[in-house]
Amino acid sequence: MIFAFSPKCASTTLREWFRAAEPSGRPLRGVEPRDPRYGGYRKIFFVRDPMRRLVSFYGNWVVRSDHGDWRFADDEARFRLEGKSFRQLLFVLDHLRRYGLRYQHHLVPQLAGTEGLEFDEVIKVERLAEGLARLNERMGISTPLPAANVQPYRGTPEPAADRPPQWLRKHGMPPSDFFYDDETRALATAAYLEDIAFYRELPTDVEDSGA
Repeated sequence: MIFAFSPKCASTTLREWFRAAEPSGRPLRGVEPRDPRYGGYRKIFFVRDPMRRLVSFYGNWVVRSDHGDWRFADDEARFRLEGKSFRQLLFVLDHLRRYGLRYQHHLVPQLAGTEGLEFDEVIKVERLAEGLARLNERMGISTPLPAANVQPYRGTPEPAADRPPQWLRKHGMPPSDFFYDDETRALATAAYLEDIAFYRELPTDVEDSGA
C-alpha cells in the first residue's frame, strides 16, 4: 500500500500506525506513486476537512508553537506569523495566493501533487478510526489506532478569529467553527477551493466526529 497524506492530516498518527502494522519493522520510505514499479500497490489518500486543518495549523504552530518554529506562512519564511490572529493569518494567505507565492509545507493544499493519480480509497481523517479498522481487516492484522498529536479544544465557545495568540494560550482554543465568520470563511475558501470541493464530494454516510 502507498499512503498519501499532508501535514496536519493525522500524519503523525498514520506513521505510528504504519510502523506498528509492518511486521518486519522496515522503515518507512518515500516513493513516487506514479512510478510504474508501484503499479500493483493500493493507493490510499487521507484527507481532512480543509477548514479544520487550517485551524489546527494555527493552533499548533502560531498559538502553541511547542514543537519547533514553523510560525511563518510562505515557503521562504519571509511572512512571519508571531502575534497574528487567525484572521490576520488568512489575510497573509490571501496575499500569497494573489501574488503566486508558495505556502510553507504545512499549508500547501492537500491535492497538490495528486494530479493524474487515481486512488483506490479515500479516507477522511475525521473518520480515521473507521478507515484504519477497514485496513486492519483487509490486511488481517489488529494494529490499534495510536492516540498521537491530538490537539485539545478547551476554550470558551465564542468567536475567536480576532483573538491574539497570547489570549488563546491563556484561555484555550475553542472548536474550529468559532474561528469562522463570513469573511474568514470566504478567505479560507479562496485559499483552498479545490480541497474544499473535493472534500465536500466525499460520501457522508457516516457522521463526522468534528475533530
